[in-house]
Amino acid sequence: MSLKLYRRRNGFEASLNNTYCDDHGNVFYTVNTPMKPITKRVTTISKPFDITTGIDENAALVLPVSLRRSAGSDQEERDTDSPSTSLSRRGSDASRNGPAFIYIAQIEYNTKTSSKIRFSTDQHTKEVEAKTFFRKERKSVWVPRDRIFTGEDGKEYRWHPTTKLTELTSNDDPRTPIATYYRDTALTKVENGYLEIFPEGQHMADEIFVTFIYVERLRTNTERAQRE
Repeated sequence: MSLKLYRRRNGFEASLNNTYCDDHGNVFYTVNTPMKPITKRVTTISKPFDITTGIDENAALVLPVSLRRSAGSDQEERDTDSPSTSLSRRGSDASRNGPAFIYIAQIEYNTKTSSKIRFSTDQHTKEVEAKTFFRKERKSVWVPRDRIFTGEDGKEYRWHPTTKLTELTSNDDPRTPIATYYRDTALTKVENGYLEIFPEGQHMADEIFVTFIYVERLRTNTERAQRE
């Protein structure tokens, strides 16, 4: 059975500032991206600390193979009280006003240098440059380039955007969808848009969601630039 994650709101930069819920209204992820600073915006992705998804019993994201290879140096390992580490610790405390949230990743968008992705793993944060984590391939001049990354299981996965949806498949078997994002367009008639993660990808749901947020921002920026 697939997992469908619905956005609560639509509008400008909806993928970067939203709450993602399942069919029953249970919150699975929150995404927050302050507008400033413009040249170095940061997206923070969190999820309820006490959520029982039936997908992954670990609260922190399983670190992808490509990230572990790239972030093996002491310089890139963040094991001090960084903002992201503080978020992880705060999420482990019970909240009196509702469910506590645990930080799982941040995406730092840089205009002059490579963007960075920081994944939370236990009480540490690992960082990698997006240009190292993803490999780019272009299939058409009319859509953004595909982004390919290596998953925790050692397999390569490909995000492929089209005019109606963005699909994640195994790079070895493009006929089998791992996840699909259905966009809110007049053609699809989808309200607010939703991400569907199929059983083949549910062992890596956090990894899929974090990479989806990154490629979705690239897609919207590319299409906005083409309209202008």
